Amino acid sequence: VDTLKLSVAEADRIKGTVDALRKELLTKEELAKQEAENLKKKASDEKLLLENEGKSWRNRFTEAEISRGIMDAAIANESFDPSQMVSLLRNSAKLVESVDQEGKPTGRFDVKLSFSDEVNNKTVELELSPADVIKRMKDKPAKFGNLFKSNVRPGLGNAPAGGASGPVNLKDLTAYREWRKTNLG
Repeated sequence: VDTLKLSVAEADRIKGTVDALRKELLTKEELAKQEAENLKKKASDEKLLLENEGKSWRNRFTEAEISRGIMDAAIANESFDPSQMVSLLRNSAKLVESVDQEGKPTGRFDVKLSFSDEVNNKTVELELSPADVIKRMKDKPAKFGNLFKSNVRPGLGNAPAGGASGPVNLKDLTAYREWRKTNLG
């Protein structure tokens, strides 16, 4: 100010302008800081939302794959009610990523069930596919026979233990009477 030989009024005006610019600059810094915090919070909220959505879809995929795997195996093994098999086996099921011969993940997922079974007169916990578990269940009619169609005798249950044999020509009354006498007593 001295060097420019400004008047006192001009010097005050310049100082006021400098102070106003400093205040405006400080305000812009504060606004920028607040905007940065808002952007950070928005990004954090979006990240949390995407993580929750990813978990939701992963859970849906897992449930669908497990239910479908058990149901497919139940249908293939002639279960009375495949959804009943899902209810029975769901708690012991998990989804596992399959690996190739080198032990590298393939990107495919398989359903595995924990199943207690007897092997060499010892009870062991096995990890098997739904098809293997349901096949083992079907092979034990004393314990699981009520779950499968093929383990049930036709009619009211008064048929002989061996079951009916062979097809019958229902148009031939004599053949039908003979078959009935032989098979149903």
